[in-house]
Amino acid sequence: MATFADGLVAYYPCGSPYDKWDRFDVSFNNVTPDFLGPISRSWEYGGTTSTATLPVEIPNSSGVYTISLWFRQLLPNFRTAIADAGGGNDTPIRINAAGNNIGVRQGGVFYGTGYNPSGFVGSTSWNHLVVTSDGTGNVEFYINGAPVGTAAAPAPLTDNWIAIGNNAAGGRYFTEALAEIAFWDRALTASEVATIYHTNAAKQTLERLLEPQFALPGSKRDSEWINMSSNAFLYHMNDVATGNSAYDDSGNGYTGTGSNVTNISSPVKLHSGSYVPPGTVFSSASYFNGTNAYIDTNRTPGAMGMDGNNSRSMVFWASSSAWLNDKILFTMGLNSSGQDFSLVTKTTNRISLNTWGADAYWNIPSSPLGWNHYGITYDSSSYAATFYFNGAPVGIWYFGSGRNTSNANNMRIGGPNYQWDYFTGAIQEFAAFSGSVLTDANVLSIYNNQVANFQPISGSATLSNLFASLVHDGPPTINVDSLFASVVHDGPATVSLDSLFGSVVHGKGIFNVPDITGSVALTASFDATPQGLPSGSTAYQWSWASVPTGSSIANDRENLPNSGSTYPVSGNKLLWHFDTQNTTTTQVGSIGLRDTFGDGWHGNNFITVNVNGAPALTNITLAAGSGPEWFDFTAADGDSVEVLYTPGSFPTECFYTLNSGSQGSGVDFYTSPTNPTVPYNFTASGFLTASSLSTPDSSGQGNTGTVSSGSTLVTSKYVGTHAYFLDGVSGSITGPKPSILGIDGGNSRTISFWASASAWQDYGIIFSMGTNATNQDWTLTQNTPNNLRLSNWAGPSDLIVTAGSLVGWNHYFAIYDSSNLTAYLYQNNQLLGTKTQVQNTSDASNLTIGKGTAGWLAAPRFSGSIDEFAVWNRALSECERNTIYGFLQTGSNIAAQGSSPNLLEQFSFVPDVTGSYVINLEIVDHSNCTSLTGSVTASIGPTPPTDCAGVIGGSAYVNSCGWCVGGTTGRHATYGQFVCPDGATICSSSSGGVPTGSCAGAVITGSGDDLLVTGKYGLQYSKKATEQRFRRVAQIPFVLSSKSFLSIRKKSDDEF
Repeated sequence: MATFADGLVAYYPCGSPYDKWDRFDVSFNNVTPDFLGPISRSWEYGGTTSTATLPVEIPNSSGVYTISLWFRQLLPNFRTAIADAGGGNDTPIRINAAGNNIGVRQGGVFYGTGYNPSGFVGSTSWNHLVVTSDGTGNVEFYINGAPVGTAAAPAPLTDNWIAIGNNAAGGRYFTEALAEIAFWDRALTASEVATIYHTNAAKQTLERLLEPQFALPGSKRDSEWINMSSNAFLYHMNDVATGNSAYDDSGNGYTGTGSNVTNISSPVKLHSGSYVPPGTVFSSASYFNGTNAYIDTNRTPGAMGMDGNNSRSMVFWASSSAWLNDKILFTMGLNSSGQDFSLVTKTTNRISLNTWGADAYWNIPSSPLGWNHYGITYDSSSYAATFYFNGAPVGIWYFGSGRNTSNANNMRIGGPNYQWDYFTGAIQEFAAFSGSVLTDANVLSIYNNQVANFQPISGSATLSNLFASLVHDGPPTINVDSLFASVVHDGPATVSLDSLFGSVVHGKGIFNVPDITGSVALTASFDATPQGLPSGSTAYQWSWASVPTGSSIANDRENLPNSGSTYPVSGNKLLWHFDTQNTTTTQVGSIGLRDTFGDGWHGNNFITVNVNGAPALTNITLAAGSGPEWFDFTAADGDSVEVLYTPGSFPTECFYTLNSGSQGSGVDFYTSPTNPTVPYNFTASGFLTASSLSTPDSSGQGNTGTVSSGSTLVTSKYVGTHAYFLDGVSGSITGPKPSILGIDGGNSRTISFWASASAWQDYGIIFSMGTNATNQDWTLTQNTPNNLRLSNWAGPSDLIVTAGSLVGWNHYFAIYDSSNLTAYLYQNNQLLGTKTQVQNTSDASNLTIGKGTAGWLAAPRFSGSIDEFAVWNRALSECERNTIYGFLQTGSNIAAQGSSPNLLEQFSFVPDVTGSYVINLEIVDHSNCTSLTGSVTASIGPTPPTDCAGVIGGSAYVNSCGWCVGGTTGRHATYGQFVCPDGATICSSSSGGVPTGSCAGAVITGSGDDLLVTGKYGLQYSKKATEQRFRRVAQIPFVLSSKSFLSIRKKSDDEF
């Protein structure tokens, strides 16, 4: 099956004069590039002298071609040449607004299609136009994806293309705007034309359909997407095994020599138009056997401007089936201090830039196995190296001083020349830049323009995680899952499509949430269940796009979901909304820590208090002074209490006092000796009662927080109804030990919260846990003037970042990912920094907000407000963070209207005025962070009347006997009725009725379904409240006179 790259000669996205294929750039006269277009950018033609000419003509000798473009606005009574070939009498696209025709002009003769373009005259909308020629003289025209007519010329047009937007003879200038212009040397099919139109109409450029993608431009040519002026060498590496040469396409002539390198097929298929014939595809890569294969550039770093402390950048694709330790991706320099510059693989998915003596390390954010894009830059001015993985910066490493890369050895790729080991895997499209540092945008542009994006389908298949892909004419057995910015065209009815992000689907619907109708004051419900997405990982993010005038419904912030829900952000081990607090009255005693010298307990002196064998206070210490510093604990009469002292430095200064009340308010009943190493045990009795405050845990794990004095529940919150204000003196909130939350040791974790600081203090404690031993602490502190520190008590591995904002409410994520041994700190969901940490968080201290633990006891306490504090024993993904911060808690979600919580398949609300309520819905699959979007509408009419049961819009009604039946009443239609044999109806009431006709003489008593009819001969009928049928007198089987038939009684005739 042909691809859209097949036969593509030139492509102009119109943000510049550059041909994306890097062959036929144009020159402008009175044309403005980078103007707003229908998809991205356009060329704006300024008037009667506007032209985009081709200094190098586009060949068209066969007369088989396709031209595709978007145009805006035609002028009345004007003949416009949108493209020109030859010398003025040949224009393959000519619009005659005056003559109401569109067609081609050849040899001075106009051949029209008969299609009238007058509908586009004066219109400011964009329209898509395609012209195809089959080489016989027949030229087919398409507008907005549909064929509109054929111009039949006697012979094909075979002149080269020389201009866009005018004819060379002049006088037929296009005067508005063109965009997305492309030339092919083949005739596209009607299906391909429709695909281009639908792709563009979905705001995706043509390059999203192109495969292969773009090789870096050779000969240092600039491109719309990359500046190559500082390119030192460019190895496409598709044919190294042929002649063992790595051809340098930079124009510098730095051709390399391959040794034991072989060619393999690569999915990274790159189109080049530079040193090779147009249309060449680089579909091979160089394979390195891990034993003796390498490519030598035959140049020292200095010969290429990359020695000493010079700035430099390298980008390349690489694939490996095993990420082993100390394997060379590239190397230059010498194994001497600061003189090396080698990119080396490290185990556990890490990578190192070795400079010998000061090496940079990064954790690769996802698996390095298979094909991935790598980048490394070094900035001589800041002595900083940045590592990139698949287009994104992973981290910056500051060396602190300049590098001094040696010229002792040539630069090599894939193998060593003085140190390390041979790489096993494939490398392709290796480019080095000297004297310049590629920016984040540069590296991302290279990646985006080279990432493989075409996945042809044949037979049965399952496609997953496709980026910018074309799925075309899929067979009935195809399953397509997790597409990003893709086009699905002509999918069969049985195709399974899930988790499409920013994609276009033709022939198969993906977002099929139905619109609804309803009435004011009645609950209206949307249902997204038919999407069929996995319930365990999918969030349904409903947000109001618009509501009718006068409605009070609005978007609002939302608390994190409580336990028991199916939200992907649930599963947290602790969730404090800080909206309510509980007061408990208990017997409370206290212990006062004292110091004889008056300088606090130094050097790891601690007290632990156990009540009935369970820790009530753990590793408390006297921060400063002589004391006493009082600590409360709860103990009822008869409880067993044990006091344990752990000695540290100067233990002979340390002692304590026990008191029968909170904070020393009762009677001192025991004072220990100094250095009280012998445990003190007693039975609690007569402790005074005191009220204690706690904040409930909404995670379902029962991890209630203890609230100290100095902590006040206030209404000046960020989300929910309240927050806690901590006074910076005694305020704190204490939770469980890290092990209870599953975040002790080296376990992954995420802590999420909102904070509004009233003071920014040096080492002001935000939260703390662990102990003051290397790698056993995990404490977040403020640092002056505007920094944050995430400490693991290991000095150099503390994560220290600059806060983006110190004023007002800010959101924080503190994350540790055990899979890559990295700590992350986010403010308002923006990454502030990362740091490699080897965590072994101690269980010695409880998780505490606002107050330090262990070695941080003397640190200043947090002063300000805290809201919505949550803990997970995993590292939240980007998608989960986006849902928490970007959707739930920044005012973009739906306020709780009606009974349905957010993020579920169903959403209900109670409309308050008539009109259209429009909701934007993003359905996010958190298992792979993909989503699909759409909007749904609720059309709401007036409140319907109330039925006889008092229900608005109810269906209850009054039957012929005056009873309210049906609807929600639980009464059937014949409630309170008795039908006589002749059809007469007896209606029951509280006063009874008077039977007539065939029921004459009967007696009626009761009411409703308790109706009792008694005949004059003793026959009875009773309605049952639980039945909707009844028996009639006529249904009782008996006959007159004859004793041979079944009867109820055997009596003589005169008894009747």
